[in-house]
Amino acid sequence: MDLHPGSLYSTPTDEPWLDALPAINQVPFSREPSMRKTITLLGAALAGLLLVYWLANDETTLQEAESPAMIEVPVDTPQTASQPKPAEANTVNVRGFPLSLDNNGALIPTPAIRQLFDQIAREHGETPVSQWKGNVLSQSKDALSPAAFEQLESMLNHYVEYNLALQLLPMEGPPGLSEALERVERLRKDYLGLTNAEGMFSDWVQLEQFSKDYLDLMLSEKNPIEVQHQLEEKIQTLPSTVQSRAQNVLDQSQELLSTLAVAVADPDGFKALAEQTAASALIQPNFTFAEPDPDFMRRFKEYQATREKLTQENPSPEKQAEALQHLRKELFSGTELLRVETLDRSKSL
Repeated sequence: MDLHPGSLYSTPTDEPWLDALPAINQVPFSREPSMRKTITLLGAALAGLLLVYWLANDETTLQEAESPAMIEVPVDTPQTASQPKPAEANTVNVRGFPLSLDNNGALIPTPAIRQLFDQIAREHGETPVSQWKGNVLSQSKDALSPAAFEQLESMLNHYVEYNLALQLLPMEGPPGLSEALERVERLRKDYLGLTNAEGMFSDWVQLEQFSKDYLDLMLSEKNPIEVQHQLEEKIQTLPSTVQSRAQNVLDQSQELLSTLAVAVADPDGFKALAEQTAASALIQPNFTFAEPDPDFMRRFKEYQATREKLTQENPSPEKQAEALQHLRKELFSGTELLRVETLDRSKSL
């Protein structure tokens, strides 16, 4: 069985830790007149928003990640993605997206690279990423220098792992906006590297500000028509690359807007719902991941058992980290290294 965005719970497996992770699921607001019932239903549905884990069976190897210190969230639709610019110096068109190159022919990280990856994921729909990631960029190989092509493949691998980490990201209770913003930013830097993260997500500064403005309006303005109007105006001022994400927040807020007049009955609950709605725009999966590969699971079980021993034998955090890094390299390779480290990190957050 394949796990994909919007799915409910996976069927039981032999892995208790996997079964315990609920999948992302968007539940509409209740149409009951009771504000508290609305809060209970949506709050429960969103409580596990970031506790999902999908493992891909990847055979693609990857240069080792740039020491993740700790690797979108709704994707842009083709209608709102920025249109390809005319060809110019140091710009190459890859599948309709203008990728920028520096004078040495190296890729310059920009939102166009993120749009390219999201578009590829949309084209493959529910096909697990492991089935297409290895050769999906091959048709663009001639458009780039060997170094730039290798760079693009590495960015794709890290971007996929970043999305997986987002889905695994643990939260205690429903996600608040400030916590979601902080953790999403941290994971971007950890998995993509500072330069790639800032370049590929440079347009997200405006989206994050929109999320904050949305929350302020929802908590201060009691006229739903005025709130709707102001939010629509703000969306039009955003870069086209993130407008669909902001629009998604507004679309999901329709029933919440209808409760503005009675929000005083439970202001804390209303604020929690508004924060969850804003946070959901920043955390929505776009990739489909297959069930764990049996061989990977065998090695992961071996890793878990040995890891417990190592942590008991090495009380020093530094020695533990060194021993675990060595163990990972013995049992895993390529993107598996990032994946295992993400699983370890999730237990420590």
